Order: sequence, then C-alpha cells, then structure tokens
Amino acid sequence: MFIEVYEVDDVRLTILKTNPLTLRITATGLVPTSGYTDPELAGWIYIHPPKDGIYSFEFIARAPSGPFNPALLPITAIQH
Repeated sequence: MFIEVYEVDDVRLTILKTNPLTLRITATGLVPTSGYTDPELAGWIYIHPPKDGIYSFEFIARAPSGPFNPALLPITAIQH
C-alpha cells in the first residue's frame, strides 16, 4: 500500500538539456519507520490544465509490509 511521505523537506527543479527540454523534479523527505520502498511523485490527473498553471504531485512510498524500526528516515523520489 502506498501512503504519503510523513514530511517533505526539499523540492528541486532541474531543466534537462534534452530535445525537447525535460523537467526533473527531485523531492526529499522523511518517513516514520524503516522499510519504506518505491518512493515516487505521483502526478494528479487533470481533466483541464490547472488555471494557475501549477501541477500538483503527491510524494508517496510503499509502506513496510513486515517488521520495521520506528525512526524518522530520509527518502528521495525523482520524477522526469
């Protein structure tokens, strides 16, 4: 099961010099326990582009399915 990351600490945008240009989004944050996997930035699906031009993402990761240790741990996701 994917759930939202506990805390988002940083988001960075990088324009990649590809043809056409590509935007890379890198987010770092914290999860509340060990064992989280498959971090991703899940883009919202829009029927019409947002009026303000700002697209939203959810920073999610797969929750542990077995034993875990309670501790705030860093996690990173990259979206191209």
